[in-house]
Amino acid sequence: MGEKKQPFTALRDCLRHGSIIFMTMPPPLSDEFFATLPIAAQVYLRQFKAFATQLSARIGVLTEQVAQLEAKLKQNSSNSSRPPSSDGPRHKRGVPRPPRPLPRDGQTGHSKHERVILPPSPPAHHRSQAVTLRTL
Repeated sequence: MGEKKQPFTALRDCLRHGSIIFMTMPPPLSDEFFATLPIAAQVYLRQFKAFATQLSARIGVLTEQVAQLEAKLKQNSSNSSRPPSSDGPRHKRGVPRPPRPLPRDGQTGHSKHERVILPPSPPAHHRSQAVTLRTL
């Protein structure tokens, strides 16, 4: 029996690298073999080749756009002219400060100064007064 050939040999030749898929083009048909094909098949293959060329060009443009957009995503206020307020809440700014040597409770040995708490006073009643307008 004859040996079965794998369909989609171009797909089998794919190399996966990260999220980008590199495909190798299948070898072109020889002119002698192409001439033996029916006219309808030749027209179809020419249209398919033109379509594949258009897709390849479009993929190149889109890959370039993705690279530009990824470069924009990596920008922040430290490596561009953007203001720090545009960085977002997850961006860490600058070098962390060293811890303070003393707590923020004030100097040791100083007496505490507080405001005096007064007893609550009864609420004041205010009467609204009618405002009269004078005419000239």
